Amino acid sequence: MASTVLDLNSDTYVLACKAPLHAKIYYIIPASTLPCLSHMSENIIEARDGGAYCWFVVMASCYCNVFVFGFFQASGPFLVAIQKDLNLSATKTSWLLSLLLTMQMMLGPISNVTTSKCGYRVTVFTGAVLCALGSLLSSFARNVTFLYFSFSTLIGLGHALIASPSLGIVALYFDKWFAIANAIAMSGSAYGILVLNPLFQALIDNFGWQNAFIVLSGIQLQMCLCALLFKNPMHSFNSSPTTEKTGEPYVINDPNIPVQNDQYQKTTLSCKEIFVNILHMFDCNLLVKHKAFLLFSVVFGLGVGAGYQGLPAYIFMQAEFLHLASSLKISLLVSIFGVFNLVGRIATMPLKASKNRIFTSSHVFGCSLFVAGVATIISVLIDTYVLFAFYASFVGLFCGLLFPCISLLTAEYLSAEKVTAGMSIAFLWNGAGSLIGPNVAGFLYDISGNYNNSLYWYGTTMAVCGLAFLIIEPLLIQSDRNSVEEEHLVEITKTVARSSYETMKE
Repeated sequence: MASTVLDLNSDTYVLACKAPLHAKIYYIIPASTLPCLSHMSENIIEARDGGAYCWFVVMASCYCNVFVFGFFQASGPFLVAIQKDLNLSATKTSWLLSLLLTMQMMLGPISNVTTSKCGYRVTVFTGAVLCALGSLLSSFARNVTFLYFSFSTLIGLGHALIASPSLGIVALYFDKWFAIANAIAMSGSAYGILVLNPLFQALIDNFGWQNAFIVLSGIQLQMCLCALLFKNPMHSFNSSPTTEKTGEPYVINDPNIPVQNDQYQKTTLSCKEIFVNILHMFDCNLLVKHKAFLLFSVVFGLGVGAGYQGLPAYIFMQAEFLHLASSLKISLLVSIFGVFNLVGRIATMPLKASKNRIFTSSHVFGCSLFVAGVATIISVLIDTYVLFAFYASFVGLFCGLLFPCISLLTAEYLSAEKVTAGMSIAFLWNGAGSLIGPNVAGFLYDISGNYNNSLYWYGTTMAVCGLAFLIIEPLLIQSDRNSVEEEHLVEITKTVARSSYETMKE
């Protein structure tokens, strides 16, 4: 919660609290309470909104997204080559992508913990090393079991350590220009689709998929250089605010805040308390406190995780199955998808989540998911390369509009300093959906012998989730706003009471 003290006169002040959901709450308080409120202004993240270093961070985040979110969307050439070389079924091949996405998304909360303990730089650097190691080991794979470890597990774990921090750190450097900076950072995924798909196909055609992994390993190491730019701009937090006159710390009687005493007291925690502490460590209480964020996380898991994540790879597989063109020309379909995906991401630059706008980022998110789902359902009627290219461009555009809204909505539901934690939780739900989506699509191919039912599955999931989000989200937003106002009123009341108590003691 960010706060600003506005002077009314010598005896009274107004505390303007900028809460999540872009609501400002004003409280008139006596001037005598200012000493105990002074520490609140020091706990604010001051986004600098400019300067060369801020934009270098955005570029580094964009580059990381090329090889994190762009990689699995451009992995179609690898999956097809591995399936043919190792003579795998579609289900076993789909498990490679499914496990990769599951590891990448469901281990997101771990990146939140490591970022809190070790910082953004160390977390992203470690993730880049794991990605490069996974690709290098994949070049020695001779069976799918080994690829489940090297390709799916190691690369997925590396992506998990990179994804949330590389996006969350942008919110710490920008406030006014956050929508633009976020769109640029998120556009890395589109660049990845655009560049990596034909690159992978060319490497596989000329050197084989094993040697292509060696080249990929060297490229992924460049993310280590990006990690060196990620330093936390956040001001230091006061662990124990003190009074101006006595210098004694305030005693905060809150069971959720640990109190450190000189005398250490041994306590025995029950299983329930241990479980609650773990949930607090991973910030899972955000799902309880913010109902709209819970809905968003579920939709992000089912609509995007189960519905969208494997779609670009299946666009390639469907075109390959229909023999619409040569393999290299078919790989350009995913590049076309990537070009319009980039256009969609850039188009969100002027978008700023606000309750005063008719068409907000929540509307863009829900509508884009719904339209992309409907288009995917209709795509099963396409049997020519030109029409398939049109479909790839159309669905790529709307999916491009979809993804920048993820960071914007997380910042809107929570706050800028909670973006990394919030996205980690959302990625956890997305990972659960990713475990389901590609596997169901692969199973439907095995029993039907074509990819039509797989595309029906992807399209229906996206359309239903997008429509549900558009209907339910406005109702939960109002409920969350009411809860925020009550919460901040209680906080101010406790602060005034503590100040009055200290004044009476003196």
